[in-house]
Amino acid sequence: MVDAFRPPDLSLSAEQIGKRGERFIEDLAASGSDRVDQVRLTLALLDGCLNFLDRTDRQAVRGRLTELEKGKGVFGLLPQQARDLARFAQRLAFILIYGTLDASNRSPASAALGYDIAPDRERGRTATIPPEPLLSKEILVPPDDPIPDHVFDAVVIGSGSGGAVVTRRLVEDHGMDVALLEAGDYVPEGSPSIGPRGERRPLAWDEIETLMRYYKHAGLQLTLGHAMFVFQGQCLGGSSVVNNAVCFRMPDRVRALWRQDFGVPWTGVELDRAYDRIAKEVGIAGAEQVVAGGFLNPSGRFLRSGAVRLGVEQNLHPCDVNISHDPACLGCGYCNLVCGYLRKNSVLQTMLPAAARSARSGKGRLTVFTGRNALCISGEIGNGAFRANGVVVRPRRKHHPEALLRGRKVVVSAGAVASSSVLERTAPINLSGLPIGKRFAFNFGSPVHADYDQEVRAYDGLQIAHYYRPETDQGFVIETWFNPPATQTLALPGWMDDLQRNVDRYMHYACAAPLVGSTSESWVDAHWIGDGEDIHIELQNADLERLRAGLLTTCDLFFNSDPPPRRVLIGAPDDWELTAANYRDRISRLSSFDQIQIGTGHPQGGNCLASKPGSSGGPGVISPDFRVYGTRGLYVADASVFPTSLGVNPHWTVMAIADLASAAIAAG
Repeated sequence: MVDAFRPPDLSLSAEQIGKRGERFIEDLAASGSDRVDQVRLTLALLDGCLNFLDRTDRQAVRGRLTELEKGKGVFGLLPQQARDLARFAQRLAFILIYGTLDASNRSPASAALGYDIAPDRERGRTATIPPEPLLSKEILVPPDDPIPDHVFDAVVIGSGSGGAVVTRRLVEDHGMDVALLEAGDYVPEGSPSIGPRGERRPLAWDEIETLMRYYKHAGLQLTLGHAMFVFQGQCLGGSSVVNNAVCFRMPDRVRALWRQDFGVPWTGVELDRAYDRIAKEVGIAGAEQVVAGGFLNPSGRFLRSGAVRLGVEQNLHPCDVNISHDPACLGCGYCNLVCGYLRKNSVLQTMLPAAARSARSGKGRLTVFTGRNALCISGEIGNGAFRANGVVVRPRRKHHPEALLRGRKVVVSAGAVASSSVLERTAPINLSGLPIGKRFAFNFGSPVHADYDQEVRAYDGLQIAHYYRPETDQGFVIETWFNPPATQTLALPGWMDDLQRNVDRYMHYACAAPLVGSTSESWVDAHWIGDGEDIHIELQNADLERLRAGLLTTCDLFFNSDPPPRRVLIGAPDDWELTAANYRDRISRLSSFDQIQIGTGHPQGGNCLASKPGSSGGPGVISPDFRVYGTRGLYVADASVFPTSLGVNPHWTVMAIADLASAAIAAG
C-alpha cells in the first residue's frame, strides 16, 4: 500500500516505511486503545480488495485503489464505503511516508519538500532549554502498583486544563488530600528531560511517535454519523500539553446566552476574576510580546495585506497565548507536537508542579495515579441521593482486575468525551433521568491553503498566531494554522498524484481555517463493556451556513492579499482548487458536510450546566455550583459542562471555570 503512494525517488524504501507502520499498529495495540481493532479491520478489507493482483506491480495496485476511490466497490462494498477505504489508505500512507525518520532522525520525504527541523534552523541551533519542573517519584503511582488502602479527601479524574487547576486549588488553598487520576502516562515535555522513572519524550519533530505518546488513541478518535477526527491529549497534563497555546475569553454573546437561557449566574465579574488569576499563573499575553524575533506564523502577513485592501484590518488580531516570557518562544511550530523547548506554559509546567510544591510544604497532600482509566463512580444511595465514595479504575494497558480509588468527594474532569462516558457508566446516575452525554458540541475547522509563487515557510513560526473576527458576529473566527509535513498532508486535498503535487507545494502555502462553534445536537454514548465510547455527530444547516461564510471570508482575505495567490485549496474531495474567478460560486455550492473535510480539537458539552435539571424537564446535568444533580460529593469541572460551544478555543475558559468550581467543591 505504501509503495502505491510513495514518491519513486525517495531514499527510504517502501519496506522501511511499511515497517514503521507495523510498529505504529503494534504500539497502538500495546497502548490499550480499542481503535487498533478498527485499524486492523480496515487494513484487512484493503488486503481483500487487492486479492488476485500482482502486488509487486505498482501500477496494478494504484489502479485498484483508484477504482475504490471512484466508488467502484468490491466484495459488496457500497460506493461511499469503497471511497472511504481508499482515502484511509492514502492518509495512512502519506503520514507514514512523511513521518518516517531515517538514521539521522530526520524525515527524508519532508526534507525533499524543503522542510528543516527546528534544531537545524539558526535559532534552533543555539536555543537553550530551561530545566523542567519534574514531578517527584514519591507522589507518582504507576499503573502496576496497587491502589493504596486509603480514603482521600478528593479524587480528581483527569489532569488536563480542568483537573490540574482543581487539583492545585484543593491542595494549595484548602489543604486537602487529593488523588489525581490520569489515563495517560507521565511523559516529560522538555527534550533533555528525564522523568523520575527514566521517562523520556520522543524527538520533538517525530510526528508519529508524538501522536502515540501524547494523544488519545494516537489521534485516531473518529466519530459516527458525520465522520471526523476528534483530537484530545491523553497524558499527564492532558490537552493543555498538545494545545496550540491559544487563549480566548468567553465571547460576550455566549456569556449572555448562558446567563439567559441556562441560568448560569457567574458569567460576569466572577468569571473575569478567574480569567485574571489564571492569566497570571500561566503567563497569558499577546503573541507579539512573547515570540522572539517576530517568528509568528508567516500566513498572518498575507491575511493582513488582504484585510488592509478590504478595509477590515481592525478585525485581525494577534492571539493571546500561554507562553513563557523569559526565555521567549522560538516559534518552532511544534505546539501540537508538545513544546520540547519548554516555552509553552501547559498545566504540566505550571499547575501540577505548583500543587506538588504546596504538598511538599505541608499545605495538603498530592498523589498522582497514571495509566489508569476511570470506569465509573462508586457510591451508595441514601436519603434519596447518590453519595460518591470513589472511582472504579483499571490500568489502561493490561487486563488487571478493577480496583476502587476511594475518596470523600469525586471531581470528574476527564474532558468533554470521557466525562460523559464515566457518568453514563455509573448506573444510579444513568437511571436518574439526567441527559448525560447530550448537547455535545465542538468547534470545527476546515483548513484553507493559499498557494503563492514565493516561498512562505508557514511552518517556521508560532502555529496559531493570528485570528480574524468579523465586526458583526457571523458564528466563526479565522485562525492562521500550519503543521509539520506529515500531519499537514492530512489537511490537503486531492487523490494520489494530485495530492502529491499539492504536497510538493508545501513551502509555498499560507494557511488559515475558519473555526465554527457547532450547534448542540450531537451526543456521546458510553460502552458498557470496556471503557470506551462512541461520539455521534449531527450537524445542522446553520452549521453549514456558518462554515460557508467562514470559507468565503478566508478566501476573500487571501485573494486580496499582496501578492495574490496563484490558487486556493479547500478540503473538499472534489473541485478543491479555487481561483479568484470561481471561489464564490464554488463555496456557495457546498450543500452538505459530505463535500468538505472538517475536524476538531475542541469538544465541549455533554453534561450541560443549567439552573434546571433534566429530571425536571430542563437541560441540566450539572448545577451552577458544579455538582451533579441528585448527588452528593460528585462534581464536574471541565468543558463537558458547557451548555453551548464557545466558538473559540476553550482552553482558558476551562481553566477559569475550574478555578470557580474549586471553591464550591471544597465547601460542598
